Amino acid sequence: MSAVDLDAAISQLVVLVPNFDTTLGALVMSMRDMNNVPPELSEVDYPCLFPDPDGNFWKETDTTPGVFDNATGRELSSFSLNYRMALAPLGSVRGPWELYGNAINLTIALKESVRGIDLPMTKISGITVSGVKTLADASNNKFYGCTVAISAQEYIRELE
Repeated sequence: MSAVDLDAAISQLVVLVPNFDTTLGALVMSMRDMNNVPPELSEVDYPCLFPDPDGNFWKETDTTPGVFDNATGRELSSFSLNYRMALAPLGSVRGPWELYGNAINLTIALKESVRGIDLPMTKISGITVSGVKTLADASNNKFYGCTVAISAQEYIRELE
């Protein structure tokens, strides 16, 4: 299934951006896949992109059987993969506005990288990123971050 392949491809991306605070070094976003969801984020994990730990990671939105590209016996499946982008632990900055510059830089770099993924029979159809807000990791530790939804479509051969 290409949702698994897409998640694996996303976890292999390298997202590196200059820090908005030019007195600090560049930011390298650590990427996690569905088999490596952090149970608890530590200081060295930021910034980090990881699958939504609340059971909302994968969502199939539509499946349409039929004829596509003049080939019968296929179906078109639309789905989304939902991630959390952790920017900084709660309390490490005065407020989310301090993270806006880095959030924008990381989001742009992430979108460009994801759009460059080339998987057979799969098309990235959209990437939606929320504003900076308070989120939680799997241990319910709070951090400033964004939700990221990556929508895709795949053509699947029907089982015979």
